[in-house]
Amino acid sequence: MREVNAFAARRRGRRLLGPALAALLLCAAATASARADDMAALAERLDACMASPELRGGIRGIVVESLRDGAVLYRRNPDVLFLPASNQKLLTSAAALHLLGPDWRFVTALLATGRLDADGVLHGDLFLRGGGDPLLTEGELGGLVRAAWKVGIRRVEGGVVGDGSCFPGPPYGDGWAWDDMSFYYSAAVAGLNVNENVVRVFVDPGRTVGAPARARVEPAAGMMVLKCAATTSDRGAPPSLNVGRALGLNRIEVGGTLPPDAPAPARGPIRVTVDDPPLYAAWVLAERLRRVGIVLRRPPRTGVTPRSAREIARHAGLAFAEVLKRLNKPSDNLVAECLLRAMGMAHEGKGTVGAGRGAALRWFTEIGMDPEGIDMADGSGLSRQNLVTPGNLARLLRHMQGDPLGPTYIASLPIAGVDGTLHNRMKGTPAQGNCRAKSGYVSSVSSLSGYVTAADGEPLLFVILMNNHRARNAVAMAAQDRFVEALASWRRGTAGPAAPAAGP
Repeated sequence: MREVNAFAARRRGRRLLGPALAALLLCAAATASARADDMAALAERLDACMASPELRGGIRGIVVESLRDGAVLYRRNPDVLFLPASNQKLLTSAAALHLLGPDWRFVTALLATGRLDADGVLHGDLFLRGGGDPLLTEGELGGLVRAAWKVGIRRVEGGVVGDGSCFPGPPYGDGWAWDDMSFYYSAAVAGLNVNENVVRVFVDPGRTVGAPARARVEPAAGMMVLKCAATTSDRGAPPSLNVGRALGLNRIEVGGTLPPDAPAPARGPIRVTVDDPPLYAAWVLAERLRRVGIVLRRPPRTGVTPRSAREIARHAGLAFAEVLKRLNKPSDNLVAECLLRAMGMAHEGKGTVGAGRGAALRWFTEIGMDPEGIDMADGSGLSRQNLVTPGNLARLLRHMQGDPLGPTYIASLPIAGVDGTLHNRMKGTPAQGNCRAKSGYVSSVSSLSGYVTAADGEPLLFVILMNNHRARNAVAMAAQDRFVEALASWRRGTAGPAAPAAGP
């Protein structure tokens, strides 16, 4: 009887389970269908955001992922190699943060050779030895000058020697444009840098129309040759100055016209790069030493600090979190290049691009990125030989969001509508103050990648790499902004109406 009752119970259970299971299956099917409809609607809306007719002919690589559950919400060409422009700095800054550590600081030292006698005469040289600091300023050299005075140096029988040997190798990245090298964003890279390796040029108009304009350089005027062919134009005429440096020389050439009523910003400072950063740093230090009364018998020069040199003082650079902000928020190329070389110096014993690239690629592989999907020609993104897949950038952003050092990394990124390179973008939209991302631009390349929170609080990452379009960068940026604004206003289950295909 017990066996019969048990059999009957199993039959009753199967009869009850059948409708319940069917209901569950129907519910799951409905949920899957709703999710598919939601993703299709989101994709339609995001496609429309990128639909500017001026972008036709270009190619886009895009990934959007949820940081809540890892779901891929949208993607286009995730495994295709793209030029990243300054999105390359996302790679450089993440690797540097891990490989150098959050406590890393660049260090610059002042050393002396020879004997210091009782009269304050140093029978030798002063060496300014760089540690690769890209953000050292002439004002910060003041501490080293005071230290030299404090130990009793009043005259130097030799001179100031700039030592940038910690970063050997070429001062420019592979594939950098030669005709950009006088502009501040293409400054030469060295182991000893000051004022980001630029001088300041000021131009004043003459007193009468047609009169020569007057130009001056600060600092290290004695190092630079200045040729000014600019003239004075009519009052009310627009300023039209051309200021550049001859390739491979420390000769600055000024041309064009400047009216007598030119506003102050038109007169300078105009930042122009120098050809030999360690020599420039030596000149700047020499000027400051002379300013306090220390006499130098020889002109500034470059060289390698002898092992026998005695350290007088050292200057520690900014905390690493601040260095990252100075890298990513304004998109500083020199900082990126120095960090890449510093990684090589710390892990390979060589401050070269190749050594830094090798160290970075090993770490990228450790966190699950595909090394076949990365070509790292430089640290900044100026080179057109850099390549990365959108999928690799998404993997990096996902890793950094969950990493203990992630908050430092994310805090270094520009905030939409607030600061850095995004301070004028996405203002008055749901992305303002919400999106943190790195922008990038070189000719026919535009990029924007980072993080944004959807309207329902879901954290998202996005990668947008745009190549080979002929449109102005403003058109590409407008499409990117529409895309991120759409993500910021999105809610799961309600993608909303498709956005209209906006024009330029």
